Amino acid sequence: IVLSASLSEWLGVPVHLKLEPRQTTRSAKLRGASNPVPSLDAEEKARGVVAASTGNHGRALAHAAKLEGMRAVICMSRLVPKNKLDEIRRHGAEVRIVGN
Repeated sequence: IVLSASLSEWLGVPVHLKLEPRQTTRSAKLRGASNPVPSLDAEEKARGVVAASTGNHGRALAHAAKLEGMRAVICMSRLVPKNKLDEIRRHGAEVRIVGN
């Protein structure tokens, strides 16, 4: 969390910003994806997680699953840019292309 001098001056009150691009996955989606994963029971963890995503949620879920030693499968459209597919794979997930 950092103080924004320009916003603080403009608004006349201290304004602090949370810099989401500094998250491991460079997305605010990490908290939403990572909160439920550690609470899964052993049987659920053994099955892994599956999600449909066009990018940020898939990357965050892949990262959260990797931290728990779980399998992650992220289903994506063939229209998603290659760099997003590569980012999700980099976090250890299997990417499945399913439709447009």
